[in-house]
Amino acid sequence: MLCRSDDVFAAALAAVRQLSAAVGPALNGSLKELLIQIAKKAFVAKHRDAVWDTLMCLEQNGGRDALALIKLKVPTYNACC
Repeated sequence: MLCRSDDVFAAALAAVRQLSAAVGPALNGSLKELLIQIAKKAFVAKHRDAVWDTLMCLEQNGGRDALALIKLKVPTYNACC
């Protein structure tokens, strides 16, 4: 996530989505650290759709606790569920 490469960032987002689907709310403990990096590129046009898809996936799999953490780091995010 810290890499400047767009391809690496896109692959990292895909990995986060897969990990979220696999472990669900167990990922919530690490969500703050992940969201810091994800939020940095939330409004970059090239990554916007992938970032929002990842945030929705994290919310769906992490529940209300994940939503609260997402809203802290990305205040403009609207709950999907």
